[in-house]
Amino acid sequence: MTNRRERRAALGALGRVGRAELNELKGITETDPAKLELAGALRVTGKGRDVEILANGNSEQLLEQLKSYSPEELKVESLSLEEIFVASKTLKSNA
Repeated sequence: MTNRRERRAALGALGRVGRAELNELKGITETDPAKLELAGALRVTGKGRDVEILANGNSEQLLEQLKSYSPEELKVESLSLEEIFVASKTLKSNA
């Protein structure tokens, strides 16, 4: 379980990022996720044909880029509080 100091640090990092703008794009594509070139993505992960992209306020731009790979399925989801907390750690380590 996380302590109060870690939660505050995460929320502080999110304050700089913009909590409402963090989204996750999910899709199914023939292209290996490691080979996707998506300018502006905070994180691109995937396994097999499934790809997950962490976006900060540029979901529409990333959707258009992802469409160029002709995905079978594509959707945008808001992050849960737990996912925002995990994402804030990723953003902090990339800063």
